[in-house]
Amino acid sequence: METGKWYDVKVVVKGAQVECYLDGQLVQKAEVLHHKVPALFTSAVRDNKTGETILKVVNPGSQMNVATIQLQGAGQVESSAKATVITGKGDDVNTFEKENIAPRTATINNVGPEFRFAFYPRSITVLRIGTHGAKQ
Repeated sequence: METGKWYDVKVVVKGAQVECYLDGQLVQKAEVLHHKVPALFTSAVRDNKTGETILKVVNPGSQMNVATIQLQGAGQVESSAKATVITGKGDDVNTFEKENIAPRTATINNVGPEFRFAFYPRSITVLRIGTHGAKQ
């Protein structure tokens, strides 16, 4: 390309195919790869002071996501846990007049070494699960 010269540039997108033209000549052709975003992003740690297993889960999607949680090696698992959730709609914002997005904490029951939990759309969830006798 030369400085000061005008060019006719055209980009054509058909599905996953992209074609780039310069002055009517095809100069680049490519297939756009679809990147699959994980349904959930997760982290797990153990708090040795409290004896809790702490799961942090992000659901970036726009749909509820029900997942099976398996606590293999966690030792004895208490039957209830604390869930702290922050969620909102895609365009939610907090203002001085209204707080749309704030953490909400609740007790969940029927927790065990394996249980199912529903993660809200566009959410961050912290599960604090009492576990005793876990492998260090």
